[in-house]
Amino acid sequence: MPLPSSLTPHVVVFATDDLAALLKSHGLPPIHHLLEHFTPLGPVITRTTTLVPVTHSSFSLRFSDLTQVESSCREDEEIRAGRTIDWVGGRIARKAPGWVEELESKKKGEPMMGDTKWWQELSDCVEGDRAPARGEGWNHPVALILATTTLASNPLQAITNLHTRVVDFPPWVDTNILRYTLVIHPLQQSTLSLDETNALMNATKKQFGLHCHLLTLNLAKPDSPKPLRPKSPQLPPPAPFQGSPEKPKLNRAPATVNGVSEEILEVLNLSDEDTVNVTRFIREFVTQSLVPWMERQPQGISPQRRLAEFSTFLGDIKLAVPLWESIRKEGKGGSDVLPMLLAPSLTLEAHAAYALAPLTTGSALGGKESVRVGAAAQLRALIYTIRWVRGVPDILELGGEKWLVWAAGTTEEAPMALLIAQAALMGLRKGLRRVAAMWYVLAANRLEKCGVKALTVYFLHRAHELYLLPHDKLLSPSFEDIEGKNHPNVGFDSILPSIEHSLGRLKYTTGDVAGAVELFLGLLKGSIFVHGVPHDGDKVFLDDFRVAFQHLQNISSDVVATKDWKLPVPISQAALTRRRFAAIHSKQGDLVDSDQATQHVLEELEDRWRSFWRSSGSGGGKEPLEKSGSGEVGERFWVDIVVRNPLDCELTLGDVTLQVREDGKDDGLPDCVEIEVVPEVTLGPKEQRTLSLYMSASRPISLEVTHLTFNFLSLLPIRESLGIRGRRLNDTIAQQRSVVYADDVFMRVDVKQSGGRLKTEVLRDKSLPKILGTGELRRVVIRVTNTGTTDVGEVWAVLGECGAGGSAWLDIHKRDPDSEQSLQEPTIKSNNKLLPPRPIPLPLEKLHGSLSVVPGESFDIPVIVQAHMLKPLELAVLFVFRQ
Repeated sequence: MPLPSSLTPHVVVFATDDLAALLKSHGLPPIHHLLEHFTPLGPVITRTTTLVPVTHSSFSLRFSDLTQVESSCREDEEIRAGRTIDWVGGRIARKAPGWVEELESKKKGEPMMGDTKWWQELSDCVEGDRAPARGEGWNHPVALILATTTLASNPLQAITNLHTRVVDFPPWVDTNILRYTLVIHPLQQSTLSLDETNALMNATKKQFGLHCHLLTLNLAKPDSPKPLRPKSPQLPPPAPFQGSPEKPKLNRAPATVNGVSEEILEVLNLSDEDTVNVTRFIREFVTQSLVPWMERQPQGISPQRRLAEFSTFLGDIKLAVPLWESIRKEGKGGSDVLPMLLAPSLTLEAHAAYALAPLTTGSALGGKESVRVGAAAQLRALIYTIRWVRGVPDILELGGEKWLVWAAGTTEEAPMALLIAQAALMGLRKGLRRVAAMWYVLAANRLEKCGVKALTVYFLHRAHELYLLPHDKLLSPSFEDIEGKNHPNVGFDSILPSIEHSLGRLKYTTGDVAGAVELFLGLLKGSIFVHGVPHDGDKVFLDDFRVAFQHLQNISSDVVATKDWKLPVPISQAALTRRRFAAIHSKQGDLVDSDQATQHVLEELEDRWRSFWRSSGSGGGKEPLEKSGSGEVGERFWVDIVVRNPLDCELTLGDVTLQVREDGKDDGLPDCVEIEVVPEVTLGPKEQRTLSLYMSASRPISLEVTHLTFNFLSLLPIRESLGIRGRRLNDTIAQQRSVVYADDVFMRVDVKQSGGRLKTEVLRDKSLPKILGTGELRRVVIRVTNTGTTDVGEVWAVLGECGAGGSAWLDIHKRDPDSEQSLQEPTIKSNNKLLPPRPIPLPLEKLHGSLSVVPGESFDIPVIVQAHMLKPLELAVLFVFRQ
């Protein structure tokens, strides 16, 4: 794996003014940028100290302007590092909205291969820094190219002036460099003949050595210009202090190159012939001058680190690794380079940790949170990690994402936050979704403090998406189907709300009010703890939603009208919905709905009645059994809705009403139906209450109660379904292979013409104990009242089984209290069969004293129950009557 560009030989170039003006007049970049365009070179062979050839598949060089490097050396290293971090953070903040917009337009997220735009920007800015440092020599120049042209009045004197110029480097910069002379001969502009040019080069070689080259260019316009490789971002020069006296400049301003301001060029205006000539010069400079010169240096270099750097340049790994190990043991570095030279192993993690320990904060590497790390240390940690990502083979398998998190420490700077974001992406590529989501949240929190809102929102979105992904199930997918259970995905209840709340506030401040409303609405689940939010978190979320929604109504009411928002937790409890019908002779309505177990018992009793009626032949057995629980035309009936406030704060519902439809139709509310609308309902914290809404119909009709509608906080229209999930379908092969349910079941209300209606109740006798002894007999009285509008002349009782807990029978045959038989125990007759008891016709004349029961009258039915064992005893009786 090739080394990062920051670990390649650094060559500085100093050119005369006529050369800079010549290149600019022909639309060419400065000479150092032009030369760097032709790197890296193809295969280059170097030799080790033992003369073993090493073939480099590509050999890169870095070219810089000498005056810019000299200027960077004069700046304090700590100040320059601080300016670099701020500069990189500013570039990221400016470009972040465009990057995020591009990713969201593709709807693919970050690439699983390659680099993201922000990581590429961060790497280019850090790797593009060419300023020499005290602690390492990678940016110390290895060669100086002195460039001029043959356009000067005295070219030889110009070359002499270049060589006599003193390089203004501080003492800590290695000045043992190769000096190389480059003479550019423009054929069209130069007045020198070929012989004069050769004579000039011979004089140059004789006076300044053989390290020189004559580059001939015709500078003709190409037919099809090729793209020019973009220049690495460079830190701008420091701004002068305001009010301070202007100091004399020792060299040209770094904002210009050789007195000519740089322009951003996108194409290379070189002909094919000139391109070949420049490529030939670069190869000749590397293979005939630079590489041989570096190969001879290990014999005369005294600094051990510089020797290790030259060995690394030349690919002499057998010499470089022991040197770096020796430097590491002396505590002078080396651990940052060894991971890129050694074979992949677990020891590389130790080298990385050792290199980052003195540069970062936090407890991960033994540091202290309170210790402040300077800008130079932060930048050094940033440089190390970028080099490792580019230069360490198999960094993902080695757990390299942790190295980036260590390097970021606790520093709240945008570049350090991007280290954590890159670690999250690396973890995601390894399948560590939860860890990646956590690191995305950490990166977003730091970027928010730096003001980079675009990437903050994006990283929070990524973390939110990852936390919502279900876990990989180790059991068979059919396991839960066999159990008949559907376990929902269990996420991190304390993390997801924190992400959503932060996202909502960021969206609100950045103008995405609709997105903020949707997130705030999703937080209204109740009993949510969010880090940084006080204990009354529900009230905070509710207030945020109210403010955002009202603002959205003011700025774009059309968006509110088109959105179909729903509450995350329903207010209504559909399974607890009940019906109540009016009772003419009762102050309260008759409650006709019961729980599921009771409904099952009643259905069994109804089936027994139908079987009996068909077998008896009474009335031909064709009379249908109409259930009680129907309304009457023009009469009010009620639907009791149980509403529950899931929040730990007060909640207001406005315009509460019901939505119904005619059975079998979907054309909305029929005209003949009137439904109550409650203007306002206030629910206390966690309060559960029953709301009774009346309805009436002006004609016979069958209705389905489908939805409860209200205005949440008197602002947001909400429509909640009152349907109960249908049964599990298992009829076809497709239904057996997947979980399929029938359509939702809605409450049905039948409205008919006025008729008979009975109401039953068990009379509570204070002397009746709640617990019966085994074998004990007790009498229970059931009172039946005609609450309808017509007489009832025939009543049957279908007695349910009491189960193993006991037995019951009707005591409806009156006896003479003075007779001897009344003093004896009743005789129980049995047909010795296991069949359930047959329906019993009630003798109204004996029980009521009349052959019919007129509206408003009632009669009592005595029932004897007997306990058999220590089990609950349930009594169920179905009364069937005919008008």
